[in-house]
Amino acid sequence: MPVFTLSRKTKTTIIASVVLVLAGLAVLVRYVKPLVPTSTVRVIYGEGEDFKADAAAYKRLFRRNIVFLHFPGARSAPQWWGIDFNNKSLYPLSHPRRLFSLYYVVTGKPLAMDIDSARPSGEWSRQFTESGASFSGNAFSCIVTKTP
Repeated sequence: MPVFTLSRKTKTTIIASVVLVLAGLAVLVRYVKPLVPTSTVRVIYGEGEDFKADAAAYKRLFRRNIVFLHFPGARSAPQWWGIDFNNKSLYPLSHPRRLFSLYYVVTGKPLAMDIDSARPSGEWSRQFTESGASFSGNAFSCIVTKTP
């Protein structure tokens, strides 16, 4: 049975590599939150009389209180919105960062302001119910329904 022995230099290199990989993973878990697709909501939106069903819904990987909505065909409104069903809040968001096909947000940076603070109150209307939410303004309307 052969016995493998590693030199001191090789052991040091392996230990340093493992420590660097673990430190990199810790930074990613602490400061970078990937967005994962979710099927807990169904989204339909429209501009004028054209209704579309190509919206995508995402949630943060380890924190699932805010639903991130992406409207790729939106022309008269921001393409990214956030809905917090617990606090009944609606947020127009800036674009999350993207690495290949993975969207992510960086913690510590504000995502956005509440729609009541960001816009004049008469410009956008919103309504929350037990089964979902809806909002509209600037020829844009959206219905978000929670799926059971």
